[in-house]
Amino acid sequence: MKPTIALFSAFLLLFLGTSAQDRQGPPGGGRKGGGPGNAPEIGVVYGRVLDDATGDAMEFVTVSLEHLRDSSAVYGTITDRKGYFKVEKIKVGPYRVRFNYMGYAEQTVPQLRLSPRESVEADLGDIRMQSSISELGVAEVVEEKRFMEVQMDKKVYNVAENITTTGGSANEVLENIPSVEVDIDGQISLRGSSNVTVLIDGKPSGLTGGDRDALLDQIPANLIDQVEVITNPSAKYDPDGMAGIINIVLKKNKLEGFYGNTQLTLGTGDNYDGSVGLNWRNSKVNVSTSYSFRYNDRFSRSTTFRDNRLEADTNRLDQVANGDRIGTSHTARIGADWSLTPSRTLSFSGTAGFRDQDNNELVEFNIFEPDAGLVENYNRRTASINDRFNYDFNLGYREEFGSREHFFKADAFYSRFSGLSDSEFGQQFFDPDGLQLDSIIPLELTTNDNFTNVWTFQADYERPLEHEGRFEAGVKSILRDMGTDFFAGFQEQDGTVLPDSGRINDFEYEEDIHSAYATWGRKFGDWGVQTGGRLEQAFTTSRLVTTGETFENDYLSFFPSANLSYDLADDHILQLSYSRRINRPRTRQLNPFPNFNDPLNLRRGNPFLLPEYTNSYELGWTKYIKRNTLNASVYYRDVSNVIRRIKTVDNEGVSTTTYENIAGAETWGLELIASWRIGQGFNVNASANFFRTVSDGSNIESDLNADAFGWSSRVRASYKWGNNWEAQVSGFYRAPMEILQGEFSGFFFGDVAVQKRIWDGKGTIGLRLRDALDTREFEFTTFGPTFYQEGYRKRESQNLYLSFSYRFGKLEERSGRRGRGSSGFGGDDGGGMEID
Repeated sequence: MKPTIALFSAFLLLFLGTSAQDRQGPPGGGRKGGGPGNAPEIGVVYGRVLDDATGDAMEFVTVSLEHLRDSSAVYGTITDRKGYFKVEKIKVGPYRVRFNYMGYAEQTVPQLRLSPRESVEADLGDIRMQSSISELGVAEVVEEKRFMEVQMDKKVYNVAENITTTGGSANEVLENIPSVEVDIDGQISLRGSSNVTVLIDGKPSGLTGGDRDALLDQIPANLIDQVEVITNPSAKYDPDGMAGIINIVLKKNKLEGFYGNTQLTLGTGDNYDGSVGLNWRNSKVNVSTSYSFRYNDRFSRSTTFRDNRLEADTNRLDQVANGDRIGTSHTARIGADWSLTPSRTLSFSGTAGFRDQDNNELVEFNIFEPDAGLVENYNRRTASINDRFNYDFNLGYREEFGSREHFFKADAFYSRFSGLSDSEFGQQFFDPDGLQLDSIIPLELTTNDNFTNVWTFQADYERPLEHEGRFEAGVKSILRDMGTDFFAGFQEQDGTVLPDSGRINDFEYEEDIHSAYATWGRKFGDWGVQTGGRLEQAFTTSRLVTTGETFENDYLSFFPSANLSYDLADDHILQLSYSRRINRPRTRQLNPFPNFNDPLNLRRGNPFLLPEYTNSYELGWTKYIKRNTLNASVYYRDVSNVIRRIKTVDNEGVSTTTYENIAGAETWGLELIASWRIGQGFNVNASANFFRTVSDGSNIESDLNADAFGWSSRVRASYKWGNNWEAQVSGFYRAPMEILQGEFSGFFFGDVAVQKRIWDGKGTIGLRLRDALDTREFEFTTFGPTFYQEGYRKRESQNLYLSFSYRFGKLEERSGRRGRGSSGFGGDDGGGMEID
């Protein structure tokens, strides 16, 4: 913990020094700006803002002083609880004063002069603002947001209106995002790379790999507002995720009062889910809570054909597997914000999720030899019960200095995941004619008990600068410990369990990461510049408790970032960016004990794995045509110490898949995205990604290299017509692609949905057909010096869903108040959950 204390002590001294300068300003939060030359800063402007209709004081009204020479806003503040405002230390000169508040017409004092000859104080008296909204009984969207918005360092996709994910999960939302792919196992990739970091409201879930996929499958799609894709993150973000960051932003309510939503979905194949969310807010407190439930029953099929090229001879393995997976999940969230003062907010949030899953699978094994034909035939039946429980808590503090853009915040975050899996494996042998043999095979039992604990401490400071500039700095410590305790044994006929000492293992992993960052940016005319750096020290320890072995890997890394933009005429934007990132080995990649679920196909980790580093470059072009958007990006990634799966087959015909660091890899790519509106109700979003990856594995085997080209495309079209009807269709295609030891086949799938709003927009009923053509499956080929393998995999994906949602409660406009603080779910823009 000493590095953590040292980092936070240094950052606290920096913050206190900066904060002391800020607090020399007015109590009302006035902010110094530029102004006319070296004029004395002796001016004072004050007054009060009232609602013209009611005479009530209006809190959080934005007050801006613009210098008349260039109309630049150089001073600003907000009104307090009684409507008063005061700006001090203003340079003398001529100004215009503007008063703005959402839902009210702007008020302006067109000319105000502060002069030592006349007066350096100006009492503006009572400023009365008129509401521009007559009544807000139900929130109504007058004009839709763009599906895609391109910002300085990310692309933002507004997914709240995507009805092809109705009744689905977060994984299904990601399936509709350009550049993002989700395979049939729920594995997420970005621009063809699975090394991607997924955040929820800007915070990590604390889970990785399959655990992360299970968590995302618990989050209903109707709770998600936006998905942010950050392919070249700045130094402000954690450097994890070679391909970038995907941030899932949950919905938030920025209106006052009590509000709620309930949703229910029924699907074919015994699949259904439901959720309910509630939100209550007043001027001081905001509380939100939600609960969701999901039940899935889905089959799976797979086949494997492998030629084992042994030293003595060759044999062939044929496997056919059929399984069923039944899962139930419950997720509950609660969040609260408390406005201690108009500029200080304390927030708390908590999430708890439970998932139980029963897996049953029957695998048929057939082993052939060239001369003897079928020599071995048996079935292996697996029955497993998996219980997963995760929860996290976040405590946050935020203080603003005159505006929402100038603030300090600190967060403490704790996340825990625990999983327990009990499995039984039974085998039955048959003769070459298919007759069952009376062989007695002991029942095989395994228990896998694993956990992950993550503590995160973070402090950030952000301050706006002149010329649309911004300075950001912060420190962060992540303390993570994980463990896997695995037991294996055989149960005899009398019920006695005999341990299998060769397979019992206990693996522990600890990782402490301490980092500090700073970024700076500003505009130079049409040019925009942002640069920064992040220094990080990592301490990692892997322990094989069973054997008493310990592996340590401590490393210091620097992660620079840079972003350059240029605004061309006619809404053209050019962006050039660079970042350095890291991919750390996961516990399943480090744990050297084999997984024996399939005795002829083993998986094991490598405790000597090193993290891989990438240098990422990207050139992007964006063109806005009214509400239409065109975007093109050319990118290049240079990766060292690349982590790749390597498969080998021994002389017994047993394959082992493990992980190795190969020398390197390079990827070149072109991404095209278009979003446009045709007429009043027709919208189309389309994207395509073309890439080439060259991998160098010559440090493992002289000819272990690959030069692969791949591409994918996605399209989504929606149409709205009279009486609140809407229809959407979406499709995705992935072309065949080579990998380091083989090739994946291409595949296509598409969804269709229709929806109607009822009961004056408070209710919605929809019908969705997922994977309409039942084509979501894939085939693959892998090969090496001792084997050649073909495989096929399919999971149930064609389902018809009927969904219904209803909104209730009363939404009211805030009376002279502006929301502050976080949502209680990690956001910084106020509000609880609006489940719409």
